[in-house]
Amino acid sequence: MYDLSVVTDALRRILIEALQASPLTGFSVGVSGQHPQQPPTGNDCDLNLFLFHIAENKFLKNSFWNQASLTDRPAGGTRHQPVSYEPLCLDLRFLVSAQSQGSYVQEQQVMSVALRALHDHATIRLTAPTATGQAVSEMTVGMEAPSWDELSRLWQAL
Repeated sequence: MYDLSVVTDALRRILIEALQASPLTGFSVGVSGQHPQQPPTGNDCDLNLFLFHIAENKFLKNSFWNQASLTDRPAGGTRHQPVSYEPLCLDLRFLVSAQSQGSYVQEQQVMSVALRALHDHATIRLTAPTATGQAVSEMTVGMEAPSWDELSRLWQAL
């Protein structure tokens, strides 16, 4: 996948559909992928899904190499690891926030619907354009509490 906005768009579609189907939200809600500090959109409540951190997944980094690629040697050659042919596994961290001009109740209702929708769609298959056509990728969605070190770095960055 060459475009990370495909992931944000897929998650936004899930959130928009969940908010439209929810009986909790009897008010206008705008769903954005923009930074939460952007000005309000004129809706009763704004839900932001902001991609704030990208890192290589350290647990899946080497999991795709098979034993043959590590032990087979060409005649007179050395072992090599086919890094360029392996998928790049990334951890994308999104900040989900709600902002209402009128009421904290609206913010919490929107957040409730959003978190439930993301929980219900824990695995998502995406079709994304590539240099050679279309590629199907799979992503998993889950809530994760950041460590204190990550929180302090985020606080310093903001």
